[in-house]
Amino acid sequence: MDGRTAILEEAKAHYKQFLSTCRDLGIANQPEQPAEGTAASQNPGHSRMQKIERFKQQRAMQQEIDEIEARLARDSADDEDMEEVEREYAVKLIELKVHQVQDDLSLLDSELDMARQMDEMRKSAVQQQDSRAPSTEWRLDSHSYAQINPQTGRAARPTFNDRGQPMQPFVLTNKRQQIKDNVFRPGWALPTMSVDEYLEQERERGNIISGGGKEPDPKPEIDDNDYEALDAEVMKQREWDDFTDNNPRGAGNRGGNRS
Repeated sequence: MDGRTAILEEAKAHYKQFLSTCRDLGIANQPEQPAEGTAASQNPGHSRMQKIERFKQQRAMQQEIDEIEARLARDSADDEDMEEVEREYAVKLIELKVHQVQDDLSLLDSELDMARQMDEMRKSAVQQQDSRAPSTEWRLDSHSYAQINPQTGRAARPTFNDRGQPMQPFVLTNKRQQIKDNVFRPGWALPTMSVDEYLEQERERGNIISGGGKEPDPKPEIDDNDYEALDAEVMKQREWDDFTDNNPRGAGNRGGNRS
């Protein structure tokens, strides 16, 4: 039995023992509960009316208990009257607890049903897991169970039998050096070819275009004795300087010329 279910069963047993003790002593009138399976117990409207009625009764009982507590708080010279008030207070308090226990029992039964269903689901899950084939991960040849022979279409024969005896030849490999190289290798990816090898490979694939069109003619140099050409070059530079002064870089993006 699950821990939660055991706790709920124990709480329900204590509740029932409390109600049985009160019934035997006759110190509290317990509300009647409809038998399970009857039309009254299965009718939601009837259950709702019962809950409303019990709530009204508990609220009236709580008011009476508050009044009695106020009477006990006041000083009284008559001890016999005080004993009677204390007895009435104890009886009213037990009656209130009986009604509260009845409400708690209905909630406890619902929670017990859910806990038992969860226990059954756990048991069925464990049984299904136990019924499965045993795992082969612990075997040295566990990888062979997942291999399929392409010729027959069936799983490959295991390397070892259940008693650990070899059923076919096998080779033991030492991966210590491979693991060591992987541990002490650089943290970045090392190149696998040189730049020249890469360019040669790309050229073979046709990704590099060689040749091309005619190169543009170089700009002719101005002769120092050609004053007209020199003056034209100077005027061209001045006009460019004036343009850059009147139109600073980025002026067109600021909207400064908008009216």
